[in-house]
Amino acid sequence: LFGGDVSAKKDEIFSVYLEAYNDGLIFTENVDGTLYAAGLSGWDTMSVGVTGNDERMTLWARFDNLGKGASGAAIQNMNIVLGAPETEGLNV
Repeated sequence: LFGGDVSAKKDEIFSVYLEAYNDGLIFTENVDGTLYAAGLSGWDTMSVGVTGNDERMTLWARFDNLGKGASGAAIQNMNIVLGAPETEGLNV
């Protein structure tokens, strides 16, 4: 992923997240400061990000597990099986 170099910079990791996860259901956030756990309450989305600096960082994911958890996944899977848009009926 980083050419064998395990000392990746914060911005490099964030750019990998940006490329991999901005699909409408999972999105990236660049948070410098307080990360509120209830920030996605009531939404069927998930956010991922990197906080900190190049020396010490935290990789995190935030979601409302009632929405993005089993019930949201069931709706998403039902949509796929029925050929409906994947996000139909979800609060995104």
